[in-house]
Amino acid sequence: MHTFSGCRSQLFSIRKFGLHLVVATEKLIDGCNTGDVRLVGNGSTISQGRVEVCYNNTWGTVCDDFFDSLDASVVCKQLGYYGTSRAYGNASFGQGVGTILLRGLLCNGQEASLLACSQSYSIGSTGCNHSRDAGVNCSLLAYAIPGAKYGQGTGAVLLGGVVCSGSELTPFECSRSQGIGSTNCLHSSDAGVNCSIDTTPACSTGAVRLAGQGSNSSQGRVEICYNGQWGTVCDYLWDTNEAAIVCKQLGYNAQAFNCSNGAVRLVGSRSSMLQGTVEVCYNQHWGTVCDYLWGANEASIVCKQLGFNGTSTAYAGAFFGQSTYQSFLSGLLCSGREQTLLECGRYSSIYATGCGSTRNAGVTCSIACTPGNVRLVGRLSSANQGTVELCVGGTWGTVCDDSWSPNEAIVVCNQLGYQVCHSGDVRLVGRGSTISQGRVEVCYNNTWGTVCDDSWDINEAIVVCNQLGYYDGTAVPYRNAYFGQGLGVILLNGLECNDTESSLLLCPYTNTVIGDTNCYHSQDVGVNCSQGCTTGDVRLVGSGSTISQGRVEVCYNNTWGTVCSDSWDLNDAIVVCKQLGYYGTSYVYTNGYFGLGTGPIMLTGLGCTSSEASVISCPHTSSVLGTTGCNHSADAGVSCTSVCRTGDVRLVGNGSTISQGRVEVCYNNTWGTVCGDSWDINEAIVVCNQLGYYGTASSCCSPNPSQGTGVSILSGLNCSGTELSLLSCPRNPIIRPMYCNGAQDAFVACSSVCNTGDVRLVGSGSTISQGRVEVCYNNTWGTVCDDSWDINEAIVVCNQIGYNGTSYVYTNGYFGLGTGPIMLTGLGCTSSEASVISCPHTSSVLGTTGCNHSADAGVSCTSVCRTGDLRLVGNGSTISQGRVEVCYNNTWGTVCGDSWDLNDAIVVCNQLGYHGTASSCCSPNPSQGMGVSILSGLDCSGTELSLLSCPHNPITRPMFCNGAQEAFVTCSSVCNTGDVRLVGSGSTISQGRVEVCYNNTWGTVCDDSWDINEAIVVCNQIGYNGESAALSGSYFGEGVGRILLSELRCESTETSLLSCLPIMNTVGSTNCSHSSDSGVSCSSACFTGDVRLVGRESTISQGRVEVCYNNTWETVCGDTWDLNDAIVVCKQLGYYGTSYVYTNGYFGLGTGPIMLTGLGCTSSEASVISCPHTSSTTGCNHSADAGVSCTSVCRTGDLRLVGNGSTISQGRVEVCYNNTWGTVCGESWDLNDAIVVCNQLGYHGTASSCCSPNPSQGMGVSILSGLNCNGTELSLLSCPHNPITHPMFCNGAQEAFVTCSSVCNTGDVRLVGSGSTISQGRVEVCYNNTWGTVCDDSWDINEAIVVCNQIGYFGESAALSGSYFGEGVGRILLSELRCESTETSLLSCLPIMNTVGSTNCSHSSDSGVSCSSACFTGDVRLVGRESTISQGRVEVCYNNTWETVCSDTWDLNDAIVVCKQLGYYGTSYVYTNGYFGLGTGPIMLTGLGCTSSEASVISCPHTSSVLGTTGCNHSADAGVSCTSVCRTGDLRLVGNGSTISQGRVEVCYNNTWGTVCGDSWDLNDAIVVCNQLGYHGTASSCCSPNPSQGMGVSILSGLDCSGTELSLLSCPHNPITRPMFCNGAQEAFVACSSVCNTGDVRLVGSGSTISQGRVEVCYNNTWGTVCDDSWDINEAIVVCNQIGYNGESAALSGSYFGEGVGRILLSELRCESTETSLLSCLPIMNTVGSTNCSHSSDSGVSCSSACFTGDVRLVGRESTISQGRVEVCYNNTWETVCDDTWDLNDAIVVCKQLGYYGTSYVYTNGYFGLGTGPIMLTGLGCTSSEASVISCPHTSSVLGTTGCNHSADAGVSCTSGATICSGPPLSSDIITIQS
Repeated sequence: MHTFSGCRSQLFSIRKFGLHLVVATEKLIDGCNTGDVRLVGNGSTISQGRVEVCYNNTWGTVCDDFFDSLDASVVCKQLGYYGTSRAYGNASFGQGVGTILLRGLLCNGQEASLLACSQSYSIGSTGCNHSRDAGVNCSLLAYAIPGAKYGQGTGAVLLGGVVCSGSELTPFECSRSQGIGSTNCLHSSDAGVNCSIDTTPACSTGAVRLAGQGSNSSQGRVEICYNGQWGTVCDYLWDTNEAAIVCKQLGYNAQAFNCSNGAVRLVGSRSSMLQGTVEVCYNQHWGTVCDYLWGANEASIVCKQLGFNGTSTAYAGAFFGQSTYQSFLSGLLCSGREQTLLECGRYSSIYATGCGSTRNAGVTCSIACTPGNVRLVGRLSSANQGTVELCVGGTWGTVCDDSWSPNEAIVVCNQLGYQVCHSGDVRLVGRGSTISQGRVEVCYNNTWGTVCDDSWDINEAIVVCNQLGYYDGTAVPYRNAYFGQGLGVILLNGLECNDTESSLLLCPYTNTVIGDTNCYHSQDVGVNCSQGCTTGDVRLVGSGSTISQGRVEVCYNNTWGTVCSDSWDLNDAIVVCKQLGYYGTSYVYTNGYFGLGTGPIMLTGLGCTSSEASVISCPHTSSVLGTTGCNHSADAGVSCTSVCRTGDVRLVGNGSTISQGRVEVCYNNTWGTVCGDSWDINEAIVVCNQLGYYGTASSCCSPNPSQGTGVSILSGLNCSGTELSLLSCPRNPIIRPMYCNGAQDAFVACSSVCNTGDVRLVGSGSTISQGRVEVCYNNTWGTVCDDSWDINEAIVVCNQIGYNGTSYVYTNGYFGLGTGPIMLTGLGCTSSEASVISCPHTSSVLGTTGCNHSADAGVSCTSVCRTGDLRLVGNGSTISQGRVEVCYNNTWGTVCGDSWDLNDAIVVCNQLGYHGTASSCCSPNPSQGMGVSILSGLDCSGTELSLLSCPHNPITRPMFCNGAQEAFVTCSSVCNTGDVRLVGSGSTISQGRVEVCYNNTWGTVCDDSWDINEAIVVCNQIGYNGESAALSGSYFGEGVGRILLSELRCESTETSLLSCLPIMNTVGSTNCSHSSDSGVSCSSACFTGDVRLVGRESTISQGRVEVCYNNTWETVCGDTWDLNDAIVVCKQLGYYGTSYVYTNGYFGLGTGPIMLTGLGCTSSEASVISCPHTSSTTGCNHSADAGVSCTSVCRTGDLRLVGNGSTISQGRVEVCYNNTWGTVCGESWDLNDAIVVCNQLGYHGTASSCCSPNPSQGMGVSILSGLNCNGTELSLLSCPHNPITHPMFCNGAQEAFVTCSSVCNTGDVRLVGSGSTISQGRVEVCYNNTWGTVCDDSWDINEAIVVCNQIGYFGESAALSGSYFGEGVGRILLSELRCESTETSLLSCLPIMNTVGSTNCSHSSDSGVSCSSACFTGDVRLVGRESTISQGRVEVCYNNTWETVCSDTWDLNDAIVVCKQLGYYGTSYVYTNGYFGLGTGPIMLTGLGCTSSEASVISCPHTSSVLGTTGCNHSADAGVSCTSVCRTGDLRLVGNGSTISQGRVEVCYNNTWGTVCGDSWDLNDAIVVCNQLGYHGTASSCCSPNPSQGMGVSILSGLDCSGTELSLLSCPHNPITRPMFCNGAQEAFVACSSVCNTGDVRLVGSGSTISQGRVEVCYNNTWGTVCDDSWDINEAIVVCNQIGYNGESAALSGSYFGEGVGRILLSELRCESTETSLLSCLPIMNTVGSTNCSHSSDSGVSCSSACFTGDVRLVGRESTISQGRVEVCYNNTWETVCDDTWDLNDAIVVCKQLGYYGTSYVYTNGYFGLGTGPIMLTGLGCTSSEASVISCPHTSSVLGTTGCNHSADAGVSCTSGATICSGPPLSSDIITIQS
């Protein structure tokens, strides 16, 4: 054996790849070889930089004479880049040093190296200088593969017409001609990609390469070039000496490095990047894993190790092909938490597996679907090639190949990480990483790996930082995976650098082989490289710090020091955040929250005002910086948020203004400069347009623009000038930091054309909706003085720029100080002005104000503009005519009129609510819009719901249309004379500008003589009977159109405003202007103590607090207003979530009395009026009015009892709907309704439907009316009722009121509270028919036992105190109990001297218990730390004692048995080593060997000779986590002796299984169970004298089925109200038998419906699945036709609907699609049941049906299976229904026809979108008893000719507990009962 000089260890050779060599190698990194090239310099990356070439072991540069793309391509190919190449000159990447070796290169592009090119000068004698050093930019070669080469995908084809430049980060950033998911492609056009990093050398005599199956850059079959031809080498006498020569020639130091211990890979004949036979590395050799005990845990470890974070599946039996390697591992016992398979427990030692290659374990991995992710899939796919799939909305979809090219492929390949790295490169990544800090990863053999932290210190950190370009020596080392754990190989361990090395790989290290470290990723190292600091700089560091939060440190004299938090507040934090570039919210931290700093404490006693430019310029009390007298336990910290979004641009630097400066762009929340290497006027135009300057631009305007700091983001820009943002321009890839010289940083000067009166928002932190206000005057922009700046001025500005939402006021130069003139001062806007320049002001001459820029005014505006919204604007516009503008991405833009016609106009008018007529243009010169147009090329049909739904050109860039081309429309509407509506700025359902309808036209009302009487009429007309306020002076903004009424004389009793018109006046005859438009504010009557939330920006859950006193609303003083007060108000309004406090008139100043001051609520009061307070007459003023914002935990259907005199059992009934509480109208309220309410609230005694002559009136709207309960419903919303369609207003006397009483017997106990279950909760005891809590004084195990025994639990009990389950309400009945544990009731434990209810306890001491049941041998339970009902330590019952299980062989099969025994049939997870805490007592089982099919864990094979004597200890206690697929109403048959067709009946309710009491169990009940389980043969109601007893509670009792019900829960039964316990003999038991005929098919499985599911076929009365080998559309058609679907069919494979059980009956079917049964498709040579398939290949189908006359369906916008637009089939065509007489009876018929027998809701006016085609039915008059809607009476003379239009399409929403199949019956629908 020979060794190669310079190697660290001997080489070895093995046979692979036929008879040829595998070479295992390590890259040569010492010195350089003549001809080598590298890329270095400023802005250099692995693929771009200054070119340096090696000659005689010395690096030198290349002169840029004649240096072109051909020369660049030689460099790039030499480095492994076979894509495009770009040449740079003039030292674009900085000037080099040393010799300039080459000049005047004349490469032809085919040379193997630069030295092989012709050149004009001899090497080293160039006469050039370094200012002319050449550089290159290389790109990866990516192949675009069209035509579904890698197989056709499934699901949506997401992208089509994609056109990339190659520089985008993901395909979603590329332009495209079709919307996401809206392509016309088929999967036969799925795009693919091959990401090739081609390192194949040119064939010159003597060159070598590695080739063959499985080869890569460091291993493979050796081939040598001779005379231009490649040939192989015979292995005769081939050994390590020959291998060393090959390795050296390839640039590797030969060394025995084949793989690193624990590494895994996937191989095999059917392998891909995501699946294959598993091979693992041990002692640097690859071997396989035996499939013994191979399961999900082991598979998950392999997939996580390979970097796949989705689901994983284990395969056995060499499923992906047999490996030729030895089997290393067998009997693995992984928990799923290990990092490699070698860390798992093993049943046998390494090598001793006894397995052959036929038992190779395999795995399939998946990539988690995160929006934007890409993956490569399909046949022939591998890690770097396959069909491209993208993730959108949690779903994978393919890409159409219609414009697929190398550019698109490059984007995909870059995103997948195919970017060449060179051995020795380093990068910083991980959690919280930035360009200067992060987890250190090193490149070796083109693979990134981490570094172990053994001996990691400052020297190693300095080497990394120097390598990355940080040379100030202030590197900080981090250990213990500070920046998060990495993946993949750990390359280096025990580094011993001396801080002078140029690469980590040059440092000594202790591991003998790179990649074999015995470290874990929890030891990954990190580094923080910080450059020298300048006085005043700030940084955020410390424990838990990120780039935006941490301990604040300030630089002074090049030294970092902390800040004392003695006066640290929000203003100080804002300054720090702004200094760091964060203009969002700031959060304050004190007391060393981010860890204690070291060194000096720079500042103390800070008093920033928030407007300072740096924290060091704030007032402070430090006499000398750094001598503060503070200590580090008071170090200040901050958390900042940014409004910098990727793509934002800003202009900064010395001499910068708002319109000129150095260009910086935001990328990943970080600002960086733009390299000016290709900067010209086009790029400047894009920047200026993006900043809102649409005038002229110059690309540079200063001989010495300010130089940026930090990195540059962009280089190589090549804009056309039309792009929307700088990031949209073609450019070099953004792959790592670039550094451009100052002269190269891009600089721009923009100029804008503005009109006098225009406004704009600019400044630091400005966006399109917030910023410093600037006004244009004489084409010059100027600021506004804030001396009288308030909300009114802000509203005017916001309205002027198109924001009609909330406005916020900013002063004191909040958005930075402006420059130039200050235009306005002393503004006095009223909020109704059209522009801010038209407001009153004190400026005598615009621009001469005497103000200064520190008082510049700012504003933040909000819009209610949502994408797709429309508005009509422009000169001469009204509410019904004007220039059309559409909202897109919160921005208004015009519509180009290039194809504008009547159909487009109709869509606009319909969308705006005008359903009359439309004209597409009505003016020869409509007003021209400002800014860009959003839409062009519209081609509406007139039926679309919104303009954006119409076909149109892509919205890809700004379009500018001439004024004559912008779309203009005139709409007319239908309204009824006398109708009123409330509209305008700030309007709600109860307040707004009054508009009245006359002759189908809306108009306003003049405020002449407008007073309270007129307001009362309006309010009464819209349903408000309380106080009304008359508002004048266009309070809600000026209307448009006609002013219809004036000089009204109402008496307040009229029913319409039109009734108030004096005789001499006529409608429309008024000389008013819209500045006098009238408004109202309406309210309902109030009762003392009621509260409401009102004011500016108020909603139903936030606003100024007002309290009712003597029928008058009064405000609350905020002098002591705090969270406790707010909680009381919110609870009083029904909000039990979080409350927020507002003071100082935040929601506007109230009027009238101020009721309460000095409030001191404790948060437990029932109303705010009952809180302690100090007000006699408050002396407060409205500037201190209190406000609140409440959040709710109200769920639709919840009930509460509220109002004056309400208690927990009586009050006004309110129901929650869509998170809002509303009352119930009492017009049909009776005892049955009351009973439903009381039962729903837990009162199962008596109820009275009203018990007070004057119940409290509710505030706001009513939710329900027309209730007609029968008293048995589970919830009030389940009762028949009128549709919930819009607010209803009921008089107080009509609102439903109830008194409930519960029948509880003295001594009864119940368990309730937060987190309570049937076996645990807060203990409440009944005394004198009232429930009360128990104090936890002396509460212990004895008391708990009594409670648990009393409710039927005779096992272990736990006593819990301190209101563990939340605080109760009402009385505390018992205290100081003294139970012996044998009592039958808690009341028996009361000491003689104590009486019930005499306790001084509070509810914070309420007692609780946790109970468990007695056990039977074989029972299992899950307990322990963090256990739940579905996870915990496994304990098995033996002889009535719970015992644990040893985890020595605990695996997935054992866990599956436990979970199935507990009723969980979903995924199971394995835990070992006492994960859920150590048990006590005996350990029952050891050496378990379940196969997963056993019925109980005790019946599994095990090695325990005597149960409970295992020799194990509790540190090995086994645990499990189970998941369930149990849905309410599901059934199962379980228990001793149970089979799939007989056993104890258990029903699922709220995801919990429970038994059924057999008190009334009979044959009819049994028939329902059997039918529900799919057995349509015979049933017996009990077949065993001693059925197994169930664990836990029973769900159902008192069943009275008729035998025809669809589910057991549909049968009449006792209410499911509390746990019931039935004796074992009483639990329902059933035996079912099924009749299925050979050849029958059924669709079942996860997600199955009547038309889709896993295909199962019947053979010899047994159901079995079908293998998906050759399963295609023909087989699917046969199945679908067989079950009655004659429409489209889809074939689904790979157990799409879940894996079946039992036999796999059919495989390799060959259907022609015309067969009548799948069995007819079986090839002659195949027999039923003879297949080698597994259930992972079960077939499925999705069928659709042609329609039959009379069928109904629900479709349209937001439709589901139970709601939508009603369509009826007639002559095989779907048609809509007219809503002219559509009512509840019609809806009931439709719902019943669809199988819904619950509540039905009616929708009209095309609520679910407008249908198309014929309208079938009109004038429907169903009585609700008809069998189909087509059989109802109707007025249509001929079906489909109705005279109706689609704006009147009817809709419905149905609710049900069950559905019935309609259409052709399934064979299994024929029920035969045999007795």
